[in-house]
Amino acid sequence: MAKVTRLSFEQGDSLERKRLHLREISADADTPLDTVGQDLRTARQRKGEDLASVSRHLKIRKDYLDALEESQFDILPGRTYAIGFIRSYSEYLGLDPRASVERYKAEIAGLGEIDADPATLQPEPERKLPQGTLVIGILLLIGVAYGGYYLSVSADRMLAEPEAAVPERLTAAPPPAPPPAPAPIAPPAPTVAPAVPVIAEAPVQTPAEALAAAATALPAGRAYGTQNVGSRITVRFHAAARILVQGADERLFINRTLEPGDIYHAPNVAGMTLTTPDAGALELIFDGASLGFVGEKGTLIEALSLNPQDIVHRAQQTAG
Repeated sequence: MAKVTRLSFEQGDSLERKRLHLREISADADTPLDTVGQDLRTARQRKGEDLASVSRHLKIRKDYLDALEESQFDILPGRTYAIGFIRSYSEYLGLDPRASVERYKAEIAGLGEIDADPATLQPEPERKLPQGTLVIGILLLIGVAYGGYYLSVSADRMLAEPEAAVPERLTAAPPPAPPPAPAPIAPPAPTVAPAVPVIAEAPVQTPAEALAAAATALPAGRAYGTQNVGSRITVRFHAAARILVQGADERLFINRTLEPGDIYHAPNVAGMTLTTPDAGALELIFDGASLGFVGEKGTLIEALSLNPQDIVHRAQQTAG
């Protein structure tokens, strides 16, 4: 990997840090670089663009682009995202995306990075006691111990305090009270049953009805993938989330953040997979029928199969 020299320049009242690499000031600028990150950096500098403008255009975080150029792949969210970022970045800079991806795979070969199993819809939950349950148990034990101590101290005080003497004026017998005058006998009043208010029961919505109501309340968003004729699978967004859809040959179909109300028509091609960091924001629609959300809110789903047979099988298992 080429050596890097870092210089700092002060401009006005703010300090702007720029990094100049030895290959940028070298006369041998056309010499092939060692890593795919250096290729990306050199192509960007030849176009005269900075990372901030590229980040705004590709909708990829600036620190992820910097990590790609510095070959710090451990900063990226995962191998699948890294491949999508490299493919989009290479196409934007006019490089060969397939060659860039192959160079990236060669660089990370042997690092022991393992992708998640694409056959699973959700990651297996950890088999451990939840932290909230442990805290509640500790608080209950403290409360029981404090209550026992308080009862013990109260009992000791009651036994130790002597009884106060009763004043003599209170021990004397009170004078006899005069007999009460007889009360007039009145006829019993008629018994009136209290009025019972009628409370109307609120209608109970099924999960499908609740999902349909939530979809109706969504704003009118944009439609993506309209060129995919014969699409059977549609993804509707209930919250802002990123979506990555790839083919069997790792061909990138979409890699961007969609807003609430937006929809994406997936192509009807075998081997399609979907990846998103928030499965609870995506509703899956198959042949016009809603199958519910892809997963729990905030759950990361990687390489979810979009083959129609797999979608139908997963829906049957969930209904069962």
